[in-house]
Amino acid sequence: MRHYLFVTDPEGNEIAGSRRSIDHCETREQLAAIERALASASGEGCSIEDNVDDWREFWKARGVT
Repeated sequence: MRHYLFVTDPEGNEIAGSRRSIDHCETREQLAAIERALASASGEGCSIEDNVDDWREFWKARGVT
């Protein structure tokens, strides 16, 4: 499964072109950097969302506890 972060507008709709893959992230710091970059480019009332079903499994697959 491909994992990504994306931005939603105040109504909860995904903003086209906002998806950023997080499959390459091996540390929480790398993930946080992507989240910060999306947040800084987002407008008022927007949110950063993800499609990760289980964060424990996501990090376990990367050897992060």
